[in-house]
Amino acid sequence: MNLSLSMKLYKILYFVSSLLCLSLEVNSQEAAQDFEVPPVFTAASVLKDEWLRSRNHEVLESVATQGVTNTYLIKSSFGNFQADGDYLLRIRVREIRAMAAMQYIAKSKLYGDAAKQALKSPFKMAGNLIDSPGSTVRSVGRGAMRYVRRAGEAVKRGKTGGGSVKDLIGLNGVKRELAFELGVDPYSRNPALHRELDELAWTAYAGKMTVKAAITVIPAGTAGSIVQGVSTSSEIKDALKNKAPLDLRRENREVLERMGINGGEVATFLDHPQYTPSSQTIITRLLAQLSGAVGRGDFLRMAITAQDEADSLFFVRVSQLMANYQKKQAEIQQVMNFNGLPICLAAKGALVVPLACDYGSWSGETAALTEAIGDFQPQGFEVKARHLYLTGELSKLARQEIQGSGFQVIENAFGKFWK
Repeated sequence: MNLSLSMKLYKILYFVSSLLCLSLEVNSQEAAQDFEVPPVFTAASVLKDEWLRSRNHEVLESVATQGVTNTYLIKSSFGNFQADGDYLLRIRVREIRAMAAMQYIAKSKLYGDAAKQALKSPFKMAGNLIDSPGSTVRSVGRGAMRYVRRAGEAVKRGKTGGGSVKDLIGLNGVKRELAFELGVDPYSRNPALHRELDELAWTAYAGKMTVKAAITVIPAGTAGSIVQGVSTSSEIKDALKNKAPLDLRRENREVLERMGINGGEVATFLDHPQYTPSSQTIITRLLAQLSGAVGRGDFLRMAITAQDEADSLFFVRVSQLMANYQKKQAEIQQVMNFNGLPICLAAKGALVVPLACDYGSWSGETAALTEAIGDFQPQGFEVKARHLYLTGELSKLARQEIQGSGFQVIENAFGKFWK
């Protein structure tokens, strides 16, 4: 088995680590007879029209299922994208719709008037001067974020460096507001999205154009369902929309440390290059909702092993699954590290495996993990039920085999995504 490929495919990584750590052997002849070859779906057969194509994008026909993760290739007016997983596909499609909506705004008279006003009144930033907004606006976002961090530290010392700090904080506030009105993450890793957001946010801020007014010029139907883009609680949405990154970092640190998590591990998580302020805030606030659970520090220690965006989104989804299980099923009492895979002990004697899974086939890795967790007896905890709690679904054979091993399989925990 190619372990480097498994590292990229985050779910296979955890299956493989469980397989190796527990020294479970699978006979290759039996595998050829009993295990499934991961299928390749056609996009049209599994995706609803709103995700499949629009005026500005199309998901290419072949959808490979690597382990339990689907891989999509998206062709769009703003470039081509690969989305590893259903969750990232939704993010990218919403971003494409948002970029299309911003282009409509940029063609409007309202925008044209604001752009003229903005060019008459360029603001300057100490240490990062904008002399020609039209030529430099596309780099504002990244530099502004660095400057705001420095400004935040200066404010703590009582030094603001003049009015430019206020301008930059205001600009980034407009960018966050715009992103949320369009249903996208202001801290997305999509550079194409940031180019559009930066330009429109700068024009709105410097040209005195309100975000609410800008949104009204988008033709009906252009944005589709993007307003549903951030699937988190209103409290988390409000924090991401209204608070600057430095404030989010401070609050997240305080929340995590109140859980009793080691300060060094908290700092590693908050400095981790694969986690955005949004993903850090979602994980932190959802862990806080598991107020009666021990072992939340174990979850954070697993989370900081993330090596790419797919890994970090995996832990975001698992944190959402744990909070959802507690809300709909039973209270989470403990979070445990099972060879790198988060599992939970819940009320009523339930051992829960919250798993970000698009489509799971019956494979050697799946069989090994099923056997390992099926045999696992946590010390001091009487297991009365074993629950596999999934974002997606399993093949018929995988479901039969896992249920036959004593698990209750709960699929589509957040609702069905496919047709």
